[in-house]
Amino acid sequence: MRLSPCLSAGGTVSKLPLDLRPRRSRVARAIQAIRATGAIALLLLAIPIVTLAQQPNYILSSPTSFGAPGDLVQVRFDLDSSNGMNLIAVSIAVCNVAGTVEPITVDLGLTLASMNGGLGPEFIVNDLAPNGFSSGIIFSLAGALPLPPTAVAELLQVDYQISFAISGVNVPLTFCVFQGVSNDVVEGLNSASPTTIDGEIVVSGVPQTVEFIRGDVSEDGSVSITDAIVLFGRLLGAVPDGLCPQSGDVNADGTRDIADVVSLLSALFIPGAAITPPFPACGTSTVPTGLACSPTPICP
Repeated sequence: MRLSPCLSAGGTVSKLPLDLRPRRSRVARAIQAIRATGAIALLLLAIPIVTLAQQPNYILSSPTSFGAPGDLVQVRFDLDSSNGMNLIAVSIAVCNVAGTVEPITVDLGLTLASMNGGLGPEFIVNDLAPNGFSSGIIFSLAGALPLPPTAVAELLQVDYQISFAISGVNVPLTFCVFQGVSNDVVEGLNSASPTTIDGEIVVSGVPQTVEFIRGDVSEDGSVSITDAIVLFGRLLGAVPDGLCPQSGDVNADGTRDIADVVSLLSALFIPGAAITPPFPACGTSTVPTGLACSPTPICP
């Protein structure tokens, strides 16, 4: 067993086993600072969490979810703290393979939504990306309304978009360190890393095989400056989507954003720049994406 030096009550250096000494993550330090100063901005310190040895008294898990290509599936994340103590904060970080599924929204689970008289936790911040998400939650800044020991506390409900290009696979959702955030629970000013049980999304059905022309956002059979204008308008929400939003994924990265407008303009006006197939004729794409596509008059 490793020993670690620490200060005793008299101010002298003593030795305690490393796995018995108090552990304080940045969440714990931030809470202490907030209580002392009232500076809400210090809550941002709660996001990067120190990774600690897993504790069996806390079990973070996600039950298996099911869906088909293109579905929006709600996935639950639970905490079993029945053998633990009152908790004042928790952080959750989950990774997935980009291009298979993507977290779209993070909502409070039933347990957290009912806290504080239905007002929920006093602080929560989420970070989402195509390959995962993290959530930092402080139940009560003063520690007066903690999360008590609970057999199944439903913490979060996360909506995942399943790619149209996958089927017949189990997509793992892995508790991980995501952009500096790990899975952590806080008891008072001490932190612990819960035992984790990974989840998965079982994808059935068949992948999408609809043909389209990449870059033909206006769905008129050609690619021109008009398509760049229409795509920009759709990104702003000023122009409604057509039958095949996937045609707007000009750079073929599985998403649709301002980079696709730049790629389209580059292909039109910069020699040597090109659009990834299917282009210039109708065809199918093997790029995993959550963007839908229905047959059009040009590509029936």
